[in-house]
Amino acid sequence: LGPLCEGDSPRCGEMSRSDRGARARRAPPAGGGGENLAVTRNVSDSRKLLSLRPCGATAPPLALRATSPVPGESVSQREARKKEASMDLSILLVQYRPDEGELRRTLASLLRQSCRDFELVVADDGSDEDFFPLTRKILAENGFTGAKFVKLTPNGGTVKNVLNGAKQAAGKWVFTVSPGDYLYDADTVAWLLEVLRRDAPRVAFGRLACYADRNGAPIRRPGDAPFDRTPYRPGAYDAKTAKRNMLLYDDGISGAGLVYERELLVQALEKMAGRVLLAEDFAARLFAVENIPMVGYDRCIAWYEVGTGVSTNEGARARMLRDWRAMIELLRELYPKDRTVRLAYEYYFNDRHKSRLVRGLVGRLIVPQNAPFKKAQHAWVPPVNGDIQELKQIYESALGHLPC
Repeated sequence: LGPLCEGDSPRCGEMSRSDRGARARRAPPAGGGGENLAVTRNVSDSRKLLSLRPCGATAPPLALRATSPVPGESVSQREARKKEASMDLSILLVQYRPDEGELRRTLASLLRQSCRDFELVVADDGSDEDFFPLTRKILAENGFTGAKFVKLTPNGGTVKNVLNGAKQAAGKWVFTVSPGDYLYDADTVAWLLEVLRRDAPRVAFGRLACYADRNGAPIRRPGDAPFDRTPYRPGAYDAKTAKRNMLLYDDGISGAGLVYERELLVQALEKMAGRVLLAEDFAARLFAVENIPMVGYDRCIAWYEVGTGVSTNEGARARMLRDWRAMIELLRELYPKDRTVRLAYEYYFNDRHKSRLVRGLVGRLIVPQNAPFKKAQHAWVPPVNGDIQELKQIYESALGHLPC
C-alpha cells in the first residue's frame, strides 16, 4: 500500500539533499538578523583564483555581459565584470548556523581543487550569528579571493536561501553544497567543467559517496540516489519514466549531486518559494513534469553525510512529507491536466475523507506494491561508493591527521 494508505512511514526525500545549511545544532531562532552582505569579485590577481592549467575542455566563446564601460570605473573593475560575465560554474555554499568543523572541511574540499575556475557564493539562511568572518579568513589564507557573501533576513528556509544565492551568482551553471558535504576529490571541478562545456546539459547529476562521522573520523555508508538511473542515460532521456519514478515511486534525485542551469533553477525556486520550505531539490521533479532533460553521469561528485540532516533522520520525515504535499499541490495548480500529476495528488492525499478500504484500493491501483519496479526498489541494497582515502584527505587538510 502507499505510504498514506496503511500507515507506512513516507520515503519522500529520503535521499533528498534538502538539508542544505539546515543542520542546526541548537534550536532555531525565532527570526533572522543581520544585513544582506555582498563582496564584489576581485580577479586582479588571476593566479589566486584560477588554476595554472586549463580546466576541462576548452570553454566555448560566450557573449560577455555588461562589458560596456561604466563612468568612473577602473580598468581592474571592468576586467572583473568581464570575468564574472563569462563564468561557467558557480558553487553555492548554503548554510544555517553551520558546525565549524563541517564548515572547515567543506571549504577544504573546495580549496584543494586542481581547478579553481569557479565562482563561490556563500549564502546564509538568517543565522543569528555572523559565520562569514571564519569563511573569509580560511579563503584568504588559501589565496582564494572574490567570494560573494549574501545573507537572507529573516530565516526563510532552504528553498529561499538557495534562491537568494543563485540570484547573486554569475555562472551559467550552479552546484550547491553545504557544511558537512564535500566535493568528492581534487578533480571534481575540472571534471564538472569538462562535462558541462562538452554536453551543455540543462540539469545533470553524478553519484554520491555517503559517509557518517564517528567522533571525528569518517566511515563510508551505503547510499545513492536515484535507484533507477536508466531514464537519465546521456543522450537517451526517458521523460515518461523519469516523471513516473519521481512523482509516483518516490525515486528522486538527491540535490547533493545536482548541477543546474542557473536561470532554470531560479525560475523553479521562484515558483516553489513560499510553498516548499526545505526541499530545494524538488525542483528536479518540476523539471520532470516540464519535460526538461536531466542527465546522470557515472562518477562520484560529492561526499554526502547521512543521518544528521533534515532529510536523513527519522524525526524529520514529517517535515519532508509536508514539503512534498506542498510540491504536489503546486504541480497540480500549474499542470492540472497532467495525468501523472493528478495520480500523484490522489495518491499522496489519499488519507482524506475516505474509508480504510477505499484508501487501500486507491493505493493499490495507483502504485501497486507488487509491481516489478516496487519489488526491486524495496529489495535494493544501496552501494557503498567512494574511496575513503579521498575523504580522509579532506579531513586531514582541514583539521590535521585523523584520530586512530
